[in-house]
Amino acid sequence: SMAYGHSGVYSVTKVIGEDLCRTYHNMMHVPFAMLRYHDFVPKPYLAFGEKLLYNGVDAVDVASSNVACVVAGLGGKYGLLRTIVHSNHGMPADVRTNFAANGPAWCESLLAGSAARIEKYGFRLPTGVEQHDMSEAKSALGWAPKVNFLTFLQDLMARESRGEDIQNLWSPGSLSF
Repeated sequence: SMAYGHSGVYSVTKVIGEDLCRTYHNMMHVPFAMLRYHDFVPKPYLAFGEKLLYNGVDAVDVASSNVACVVAGLGGKYGLLRTIVHSNHGMPADVRTNFAANGPAWCESLLAGSAARIEKYGFRLPTGVEQHDMSEAKSALGWAPKVNFLTFLQDLMARESRGEDIQNLWSPGSLSF
């Protein structure tokens, strides 16, 4: 589920679905996993990169979390699991809470040339970048996301060096670096 909460009918159905899973698990002791994905809807490549800063997640991370969930469930590693599937940018708190001001320099310190790409492509930088605790997914599933804004920038630079038409790419679902 990408939506959750009480702000609309679609979101409420997710709450009800999780309640039904929890109830069935409690009655029948069947393992259930409830994964909350953030935005992984396909979009143009540059919009996909920017979306990673606004709670987006790569489709490959979504798929690999599902595979890890099935394997761990069949292996009896959890009974009832509810976790978030989200990008992990590995940002320190001062960068995460003020990305618009501190993010480009932080990116540049880890990947030379990335600040120039942020400026060149005019990415809208959020004031803050949300980061969820995904330790439950790591401990129960042995899973962690692989794609984040830095890996996107690395992929972008690799595509540029190959002369790809960045402006007309569609979100690949998998980075090529």
